[in-house]
Amino acid sequence: MANRDARSRSYESRVKAEKQKYEEELASAERKWEFRYNNQDKRLKELEATVKKLRRENRELKNAIRETYARLKKED
Repeated sequence: MANRDARSRSYESRVKAEKQKYEEELASAERKWEFRYNNQDKRLKELEATVKKLRRENRELKNAIRETYARLKKED
């Protein structure tokens, strides 16, 4: 009976070690994906801001061209 208890304790400790290893790997993978998601989110927001800025500049340039064209037409 004592041998069996020692074997079962040994088995339980191995199972515990494997479970702990699995949980650590899972936590590591979760942290990695959270980091990637946050970085991706940050880059998307930066790109959206850039697009917004470029659209505004494009609109301003188009208006400047229209105004210049209208002024030149009036001068003729």
